[in-house]
Amino acid sequence: MKSLQRLLSGALALAIGTLSIAVPASAVTLADGTVYFNHVPDMTINGAYGRTTNAPSVYTFTLSVPANADVGVGRVDIDLGEFGSEYTIDAKKAYVYQVGGDGRRIALRDGAAAASTGPRPTMVSVVLAEPILPGQSAQVQLLVYNTPRIGGAHLLGVTAYPVGEIAHGQFLGFDRVHVWDN
Repeated sequence: MKSLQRLLSGALALAIGTLSIAVPASAVTLADGTVYFNHVPDMTINGAYGRTTNAPSVYTFTLSVPANADVGVGRVDIDLGEFGSEYTIDAKKAYVYQVGGDGRRIALRDGAAAASTGPRPTMVSVVLAEPILPGQSAQVQLLVYNTPRIGGAHLLGVTAYPVGEIAHGQFLGFDRVHVWDN
């Protein structure tokens, strides 16, 4: 009898171990369907080209999704901060490029990014048609037609959202852009 119990215990332990290995981990998903990152992307390199007031510029944000993440990035929000209404931005002029590999352009959903309401947005949402996958990096480029008319250090907040119908964003940090007076 004891040998049968040991045999069954061993078989049960082996089955549980096999199941735990065979079932891949997934992103954190709540009962209501909200998806969270299990490993948060990194904002690694930021930059701005053209840093004078009332001048065109290109703001870049490089995001890296950890290889051990279970979900990719589906959307990136850029909060233009305190002087957001001072920017002149065409949200349809946002671009996303894969970093490394072939450097190909990543398509945006419906071919465009979306800006908050009003002629001068304070938030730009870049919604991707295909996600930035785990183990990949991508650079988001935002074309700015006019920087704020007030010089100084401007903080732009970057939030990434996982792929999913109901996605909870993760704030990645600020990009400090210095805008110089003419």
